[in-house]
Amino acid sequence: GPIVFSPRQSHGVVILPGGQGIEDTTQSPCDFNNSGPQRPEGIDDVNGADIAPRSQRRCWQQAGRSLYFIDLITGSIIREMDSTIFPAPLNGAVSVFRGDTGTVGSAAYLTDADGILWRIDMSSFDPEDWKAEALHDLYYNGAFDDAEPAYNPPVLTIDSQGNVVIVVATGNIDVLDDASAENRVVSVTERLTFDSTGFVTAVEGTLNWEISTQSTAPDNFEPGEQVTGPLELFDGRIFFGSFDPGVNPLDACQIDGSRIWSVSFLDDPQSPGNPEPRFTDSADNPTTNLDSTEIPDLADNLAIGFQLTQLPICTTTTQQSVIDPFLGTTTIALPTATSGHQFRGIAHLSGGDNPGGGLSIDVVETDIANPSSFTQVIGIADSVQ
Repeated sequence: GPIVFSPRQSHGVVILPGGQGIEDTTQSPCDFNNSGPQRPEGIDDVNGADIAPRSQRRCWQQAGRSLYFIDLITGSIIREMDSTIFPAPLNGAVSVFRGDTGTVGSAAYLTDADGILWRIDMSSFDPEDWKAEALHDLYYNGAFDDAEPAYNPPVLTIDSQGNVVIVVATGNIDVLDDASAENRVVSVTERLTFDSTGFVTAVEGTLNWEISTQSTAPDNFEPGEQVTGPLELFDGRIFFGSFDPGVNPLDACQIDGSRIWSVSFLDDPQSPGNPEPRFTDSADNPTTNLDSTEIPDLADNLAIGFQLTQLPICTTTTQQSVIDPFLGTTTIALPTATSGHQFRGIAHLSGGDNPGGGLSIDVVETDIANPSSFTQVIGIADSVQ
C-alpha cells in the first residue's frame, strides 16, 4: 500500500536516477513552449534580466526517464517519478540538501541528459506529494541538441541569506576527443516562495556565473574542453580540473592539455555575473585557472579530476626535565614548533612524454591557501532516552 511518513520521522531513502537513454531522432526536436514543471522559468541574471530557456530540446525514448525512491532497509520502491514527469533521461548523479549536520534532507538536485537542472521537493510526509520541477536550463542560449551530460553530482552550499547555491558541471568523460562539445560550469542561487503552511509555492533563482564557450567572462572554456572529475568545495571556493583535447586532424596524438580552476561559488563583487578568481599566478595576479605556463606538467596531459587534501601537521619537540610531585624529576617531550595547517590540490596525470618515476600515471600538485578560520571539535555530547 501507499507509504506515508509520520511527522518528525526520518527515513533512509536511496534516490536512483534512470540512467542512460536513447534519443528519438525521428521526432527531435520537441517543443517546450508551454509553462509547467518541465520548462525552467523564473531564472534571472545578476542584473535582474530574465533568462529564457530553450523552446526546443531533444526528444527521447522512454528508457532512463525515471527517478526511483527506494527504502534503504527493505529495498522496496517508495515512489517512482516516470516519463510523464521527465522528458529526458536522468543520467546525472543526485545531491541532497540537508541544511545542517544531522538534519533530514527535503530537497534534491540533479541534471538530465538535455542539460536541465531539476529540483526534487521531498518536504511532504506523503511521498505521493513529492514533486519535481525544472530549475534552470544550463544550455538556455544554445541549440536544441547542444547539451552534454553532467554525470557528477552538483555541489550544494548556501549564501549569507541561507539560499541554496547549486554549482554543476557538464562533460562526457567517456568522450574526451570531441572538439565540438559545448561544456559548462554553472552557479545558480535558488530563491523559494512559501505559503502559510511552509510548503514551496514557487521556485526561482539567479544565475551567478557560468564558464562556457559562449560566456563573456574573461576566462572561459575552449571548444571541447570539459571538467574531468567532481567539483570540490572548500572555504567558499570551487576547485576543478579541465581538459582541452585541441584535436588536430593531422596529428591524433597532439592535445592542448589541462587546466586547474579555482573560483568563488558566488559571482565576483568587482565584476558581477563573472566568476571571482581565487588563484594567483606567478606574477601574483588573481586568476581563475592555472595552465601549462604556470604548471608545465599540465601541457599535453590529461588531468583526471582535482582533489584537495590536508597535509599532516608535523610538530618539533625538545626534551625537557620537569619535576613531578609524585614521580619526581622526569623528562618529557615539549613542542617547540609546528608546521601548521597546510592544504594541497592534487590531480592525476595521464599521457605526456615523460611521466614521473617511470610510471604511466603521474601527479601534479599545487598549494592551496588556508581558510580564514578553522572549526575544531572541543567536546562530544550525547543523550540516552
